[in-house]
Amino acid sequence: MKKKLGIVLLSSLLTLGMFSVPACGGGNQGVEDYYQIDTSSIMTEMLVDFTMKLEPKFTNLGVAVDAKYSIKITLDGRDVTSSTYDAETKIFHPTVLGEYRVVFTVLNDSGSVYKTGSGKEFTKTIIINVVKQGFEAIDSEGIDVTVSDEGVLTFGEYYGTNNGKKADSGQYKVTGISFNGSYSITYKLENVVPDPKYGDCALYFGWIKDWQSANDDSVKVTPGGNMSAWIWGTNGDLADLSMNRTQGWSK
Repeated sequence: MKKKLGIVLLSSLLTLGMFSVPACGGGNQGVEDYYQIDTSSIMTEMLVDFTMKLEPKFTNLGVAVDAKYSIKITLDGRDVTSSTYDAETKIFHPTVLGEYRVVFTVLNDSGSVYKTGSGKEFTKTIIINVVKQGFEAIDSEGIDVTVSDEGVLTFGEYYGTNNGKKADSGQYKVTGISFNGSYSITYKLENVVPDPKYGDCALYFGWIKDWQSANDDSVKVTPGGNMSAWIWGTNGDLADLSMNRTQGWSK
């Protein structure tokens, strides 16, 4: 009996030896920590003088953890962390336009930068573009297009008649983080002459969906003031909106 009991105890010790014991740094003995910082909940564009919570999620070796971390925010190379960020509430409140560089760094229990045994640190950098709401030229004002200080787009003769071809400025984006509420677009067409070679004389405003660039949404405005819309859903089908009657167009 004693011999058989000894075998059982030895077997249990061998089994226990296969388990690892968590270390103070949040990893496992014999296994290097590997943190990943998920910032997908943080928008990379926001309106100036608004606020946003900077609260990334962390995993270590694929397991969700509550990691300690620091944040450093710079604008044009200047450290603006103390003037734009409240560490207690995690609220970011920029009051100046520009591209803010935000660096998240994992810390150890004592508040220093955490390093693995091999010296690896865990950081994540994102850029938050702080803007005012309105139209913004991507590269230039575009062919025969001007924008007033009030944000009025004026399309010149190039867009009035173009030998039966569509003329695309392809230059503008609407800045801002949300389309909640009411928005207006002011446009002006000058020298518009319907071209008999192209029977659909109209002004289109289009925007690209991140999940499927082939299905661009667009709003169509004719010189006579008729407005139409073509809105796509997330599955590549027309969205279930009242304006999507008759092949997506509603006049």
